[in-house]
Amino acid sequence: MDTTELDTSYQQPKPNLTGAWRIVYVRGIRSFTQSFLNIVTPLYLLSKGVSAAELGVFFTLSFLIGALMSIPVGVFADRWGRKPFLVAFTVLMLIWGAVFTFTNYLPLMIIISVISGIGRGGGGMGGGQAGPFAPAEQALLADLAPESERRKVFSWNGVTSSLMAAAGAALVVLPVLLERYYLF
Repeated sequence: MDTTELDTSYQQPKPNLTGAWRIVYVRGIRSFTQSFLNIVTPLYLLSKGVSAAELGVFFTLSFLIGALMSIPVGVFADRWGRKPFLVAFTVLMLIWGAVFTFTNYLPLMIIISVISGIGRGGGGMGGGQAGPFAPAEQALLADLAPESERRKVFSWNGVTSSLMAAAGAALVVLPVLLERYYLF
């Protein structure tokens, strides 16, 4: 009878309430920026000549690829650790910014948007909590939050994410207001 052992190379971190709250703060920042970009990105792509049908394909691919990527991220984050995946998706967001800043090559812009999760609306969860990084983030938060504080930390994670997403979406209107009132 063949028995296979579980890969135990990943050492679960010890509970660290300060570390858990840092994850919540970073979630807030990510929610703010993603919410802002989820509104601005489609508008930018429309201004570059992308049709409504192409935007539909873009959003469909973003949701499907994000959902499909979350499966291996969850499995491999359990095996190799959660932090490398959180760092990798943060780097993807930086690459997204560089691509949108330095090129007008539409296929590349769409591919990096789909992979990084920018411009896809957050998957229906508060403030963009869904995405390929979500399994690693949620698991790390569970690892770091002491059991006695876990409900509070997860609750504040959701509240922070939703409030910061609302703030990011509201920021989109700022240039219009500044122009209307001759401040810009």
